[in-house]
Amino acid sequence: AAAREGRTETVLYLRSDVMGELLFHRLVTDGFGMATDRVWAQRYMKLFVYLPIALHPEPRTALLISYGVGGTARALTDTAAIEHIDIVDISRDVLDMSRIVGADGLESGTDTTARSPLDDPRVDIHIEDGRFFLETTPQRFDLITGEPPPPKLAGVVNLYTREYFELIYERLADGGITTYWLPVHGLLADETKAILRAFCDVFEDCTLWNGAGLDWLMMGTRGLAGPVDEEWFRRQWQDPGVAEEVVALGFEKPEQLGPLFLADADQIARLTTDTAPLVDDHPKRLSDRIASSRYERWTDVDATRDRFARSRIIRNLWPPSLRQAAPAYFPLQRDINAKFDRAEAPGEGLESNAPDLVRADEILEQTDLQILPLWRLGSTIAIQNAARAAADKREPGAHLEFQLGIGELATRNWSTAARHFDRAAAAGGTAALPPVHAYALCRAGRHQVGQRILG
Repeated sequence: AAAREGRTETVLYLRSDVMGELLFHRLVTDGFGMATDRVWAQRYMKLFVYLPIALHPEPRTALLISYGVGGTARALTDTAAIEHIDIVDISRDVLDMSRIVGADGLESGTDTTARSPLDDPRVDIHIEDGRFFLETTPQRFDLITGEPPPPKLAGVVNLYTREYFELIYERLADGGITTYWLPVHGLLADETKAILRAFCDVFEDCTLWNGAGLDWLMMGTRGLAGPVDEEWFRRQWQDPGVAEEVVALGFEKPEQLGPLFLADADQIARLTTDTAPLVDDHPKRLSDRIASSRYERWTDVDATRDRFARSRIIRNLWPPSLRQAAPAYFPLQRDINAKFDRAEAPGEGLESNAPDLVRADEILEQTDLQILPLWRLGSTIAIQNAARAAADKREPGAHLEFQLGIGELATRNWSTAARHFDRAAAAGGTAALPPVHAYALCRAGRHQVGQRILG
């Protein structure tokens, strides 16, 4: 889509289309895929904002270190309560090139307004090294969030050390919150523990959360007191500027933030008892091997639900009613974990991911959720928006009608879904069509026709 030989790196923007419409962008710097606005990436990037905003009673000032494609920045500018936002990035070219996302009119599938967060009047931009900015600014912030490159890239390790986290703590206002990226893909378990130990040495109330797949986040505060008022906690789901995007990324109800919990300070302390923290003087506590451990034990839903129930920090901060309601959503986290497993995420719900009708049917029957069954049916809001845009511009074909039908299934409009699948079949069909077609027909009361399709 675009390329630039910049002062500090070569920047490429790639784009991927579906049904002739834009689906996502990818930012590549010096040959490394640095950021994207695909659904799985936007989910964890915007959680850097959605989670602390739910917990902070008066979030007026925010600092974002490292911009990427602007997903986290967009979540900040969408939040009306924030009065001032400072954005720090070492590359002017990365910031300038990010405007292609706004120009193409796509953020993560629901935002079709051609604008950039950099143009928001509340934003001040600083072309600066993030650590140097923290060392020199006199400001203090209610929210500091950051997503630098992965820690094993050259020159990045010192943005994951205890000394760096101390700088963040010093720049937080009283009651302030920080959220920070922890990409455990590429990290061995002991290396993950070393970063966690460094973070928790600084933030006594540190917690660990599951963003999407192996993209996790750490959260800590400077003396935040709770519990949070429930009305405030729910506010983002009632804000027209935020709610649509929150839901599109799979956070359909406030209670669904609970199952993202992995561990709190007490639990992390037990996990890292024999682990030395990552510090400036010992950067080689991270090896130069790009290798990952298996983290199933860390994300096991039964274990995380138990840790959530026993967590001292959750009891202190979470509204009591939402703390009691959250455990019911932990079993559904298995479906979300499966969706964002890194082996599946690159497919982004396209034809390579066949609909899981059995599980989708259970979710449709047992819940009122719409995004999660959409994912289990092999689609996303971004794909649905692309299908609707394509339908407005050209003659619908089999793949387009198939996706429109999937969208109607997720919203439980059985008859409308069946009509789309009828048209998809008439246009030649797709490999995945017969089961979902028969399912929609049976759900719409046309059992005999559905049975004939299955032979």
